[in-house]
Amino acid sequence: MLKADFHIHTKYSMDCHNELEDIIKRCQKLGINCIAIADHDAVEGGLDMQKIAPFKVIVAEEVLTFSGEVMGMFLKERIASGIPLEKAIAAIKEARRFSIHSPSLRPYARTATEFLRNLKNWHRRSILSRFLTHGY
Repeated sequence: MLKADFHIHTKYSMDCHNELEDIIKRCQKLGINCIAIADHDAVEGGLDMQKIAPFKVIVAEEVLTFSGEVMGMFLKERIASGIPLEKAIAAIKEARRFSIHSPSLRPYARTATEFLRNLKNWHRRSILSRFLTHGY
């Protein structure tokens, strides 16, 4: 059975000091067998963790945009930060990867409907379908 944590920061993130080996030990103690390393504006922690972890590691990144953060998952390289939200999503999509919109984006729109309307060029279903179909 899959027991996962899809949002872990490492020492590569500006807000964390967790060593990779300590994360592995904690996951093993809790029976977690799949993690996503989602550092802020960095993928090195996830890439390094993939080399040493005895379980599945998804490389993710919390990308800072002008509108808040968006998380790219199943990445192979870093997505630039400090860019418009639409450009970050396009970069994640171009890399044929999956994105998750952070709750921190919602304050920038008055309602969830307005937020989704602002992303009129973003096709969430196609990305989710790609993720489920290809099993990245």
